[in-house]
Amino acid sequence: MTRPGGPSRRGRRRHVLALGTGLSLVLTLSGCSAESDAPQPGAALSRPAPSTTWTPPKGAIEPSSLPGYTPPTKTGVGSYERRQVTGGTIHWSHLDGVGQPIAQVPRVDGLVFGDQAAYSSVHGVLTLRGGPQRRSAAAGDAKVSQGRLSLAWTAPLGSLRSFGATWPGAGWTGQPLLVKWPEATRVAMGLSQDFADRGGVEVIYPAFDGQIHRLDLATGKPTKPAVDIGFGFKGTGSIDPRGYPLLYAGQGLPDNSGRRGPWQLRVVDLIRNTQSAAVYGNDPAAYRRAWGAFDSSALVHVGTDTLLEPGENGVYYRVALHSSFDAPARTVRVAPEVTRLVYRSDRSSRFGMEASQVAYRNLIYTTDNDGNLNCLDVRTLEIVWSRDIGDDSDATMAIEETPEGVFLYSGNEVDHRTFHDQVANIRKINALTGELVWQYNVGTEYIESTNGGVLGSLLIGDAADVKDLVLVSSARTRPGLGGTLMALDRATGAPRWTRALDPYSWTSMLYLTGASGKTYAVFADQAGVIHLFDPTTGADVDTFATGANVEASPAAYGNVLVVASRDQKVYALTVS
Repeated sequence: MTRPGGPSRRGRRRHVLALGTGLSLVLTLSGCSAESDAPQPGAALSRPAPSTTWTPPKGAIEPSSLPGYTPPTKTGVGSYERRQVTGGTIHWSHLDGVGQPIAQVPRVDGLVFGDQAAYSSVHGVLTLRGGPQRRSAAAGDAKVSQGRLSLAWTAPLGSLRSFGATWPGAGWTGQPLLVKWPEATRVAMGLSQDFADRGGVEVIYPAFDGQIHRLDLATGKPTKPAVDIGFGFKGTGSIDPRGYPLLYAGQGLPDNSGRRGPWQLRVVDLIRNTQSAAVYGNDPAAYRRAWGAFDSSALVHVGTDTLLEPGENGVYYRVALHSSFDAPARTVRVAPEVTRLVYRSDRSSRFGMEASQVAYRNLIYTTDNDGNLNCLDVRTLEIVWSRDIGDDSDATMAIEETPEGVFLYSGNEVDHRTFHDQVANIRKINALTGELVWQYNVGTEYIESTNGGVLGSLLIGDAADVKDLVLVSSARTRPGLGGTLMALDRATGAPRWTRALDPYSWTSMLYLTGASGKTYAVFADQAGVIHLFDPTTGADVDTFATGANVEASPAAYGNVLVVASRDQKVYALTVS
């Protein structure tokens, strides 16, 4: 990703791996614990044999029940290690709230997620891509009939100066949150009856300008004054899924026109419209202490009152919130108690986790700037398996449970590899073992200041016309600002279609459902154009132009699509 104060752009044309599109497919047999992830041009290998039928147990997944599982090796007080699936070793330690080793992490047996729909009883898009499986940034049924985009309203955003540059609008990943508050919460926050009569859906948008903007989805007008934090947000916040008036928003920039402040995952009281607590990214327990941003979108587990957040400092935070909400008294309280997981691998130096975590039951999946993909049991903070995925991965993964098993879809960038092996790797991975199912390599140009490769979340869906597809966008697959949008076959990784983009896209896509049952998809590009397109062909159905790069990712509530542009505006589009 673009780093503040980073070096100037330079790069050279990568060697294109043949197929006619400039893309190459590499399928690798699963079941090999030490397979190579090095990009390999050439013909496709045989498909893996079909997996046996998966019968998921009720409740938690016990690591000891997984194929090939062995207990980790204890190396010290609260310290462990295990071999990675791809070779090498992952080392980790457990630390308490003041950074001291924990001999035994308090086990949280009830910390088990259900499916995406069970994440929250509150209607809306409350976190990046809606929930722990990161499947959708759309709430409700859009009922698209004509396939047209039209402007409903715009609302202003600001900018700030940080690290000698101006940061306008909203950035990567920057998805808005859309929430229809329970009545008791609405009243406690002082939101008007007129707001409720207009639908009662609020847009909450932490932005580059250091403000958390609160808007009425129906009109674009402020519901309450913006919360003035003073330091910029790059990522996506999370609303408490219990309907508590709490927002968890990770600070992305520590500087505002020369004024410095500590990195914080900020807990915001939406009744008083002010910050009430924080987790600090300037963490002496971190291996990476110079950069403490929180770009990941947090998850909250309702049953155990637990917040989960990967940090760009390389620390994974499990936070007992000790929260309470008294609607009649109009008070909400938190008292965070932090447990830390810190780790390193044989090839790691930076460790930062920018992508948002993905959850399946009690298993949490994270990727980092050094190309580690880790699976951990969040009840105990044990790393169950780990593998090397070759390079920095900032794009949040997608996950699915099928009759054949549970699978992750991941994509990386060209960062560490610089001018060598200039391909982004898209993979399907067995989520229970870490073994590779298939791999697809996309020729990608390296530019120091702006990485090429997969920068938006991979998109999978359940509707009949898209259930066999993985939608992926990759940046800098051609000289200049060229990119590639593609649909891969979920079973084999083979391309169903590819589309050249000029310019590329960083945004995460979403699906909308048509009135006839047809599925539509949405992405935005570096030129600021929002595309409504057919995911079965890649062809645009309609477009809408904003005034600048749309780096942020859109979200939808019913037929209304919301996203911010670098032109310092939030756009609401009606999809008809």
